[in-house]
Amino acid sequence: MHNFTFEEVRRTGNLQVHWATRVGGGDRRGQIDALEWNLGKKSTRTCLGILHCDNPVCEIVIRPHVKPTNLSHQLQMKCKCGAALSIQSCGLRSVLRTWSGGVHYTNDGYHTHQRPTHILHILPNEKARFEAIVKANPTSGPLQLLVGVPTIYGPGESVADISPVFLNAHRVGKERQKIKKEGNLTADGMIAAFKEFAKKHPNFVRRSTIGEDTVISVQTSFMQSQLVKDEELGSEKRPWHCTHVRASHFTHLHAFARTCTHLHAPSRT
Repeated sequence: MHNFTFEEVRRTGNLQVHWATRVGGGDRRGQIDALEWNLGKKSTRTCLGILHCDNPVCEIVIRPHVKPTNLSHQLQMKCKCGAALSIQSCGLRSVLRTWSGGVHYTNDGYHTHQRPTHILHILPNEKARFEAIVKANPTSGPLQLLVGVPTIYGPGESVADISPVFLNAHRVGKERQKIKKEGNLTADGMIAAFKEFAKKHPNFVRRSTIGEDTVISVQTSFMQSQLVKDEELGSEKRPWHCTHVRASHFTHLHAFARTCTHLHAPSRT
């Protein structure tokens, strides 16, 4: 048994395991804000074992599906070596109690089977390292990221060094695409972001029109303090200043400042 802090839980991806498990609830008496772990909110994880084939020289270990219907279909498939598959049950149960101090973890025994040979999950720190490489090399494809991004000194860091998960080029491409999609702001996303910006900066956005031609007028307190409306200075008139931000389309913003120039009266001789 072990008491994990919430920071440790976060770093390990919610105490992530590579076994196939079925998650269950506990009793309704526990509370996540309990002051003692034994009074915390209870949940369980039950290991479902592994799938292996009847070929004595095959070393492939397969993770079973969690849903019974999918598991039944999985058992009708053949192993990659061509042999028939069967399940080796486990039933090992872990008990987690979430309380105000973190998560208390208890394991009630040992697994009776081999580890799955194929890892599916990545941890938060592994995801952060992968994301950093992808963002630093936005034009590099999955194979290039797998081999190592080229530098003047030769191939750079390979994403395969982060986790065995990234030994699969298709998985590298899938995770890379997720990051690229997060960086692309859709029309709806841009409108939502603009609304949030206007809420956080009241009185900055003076007027906005969203349509085929989108015009957004903004003004800071300093800009407002510089405004002089038709103030007579001898024979001169000093104009006011204005700034506009225009979006021809939702996906591209073009900012420009238009300032009415100060018109000097002709000098008298």
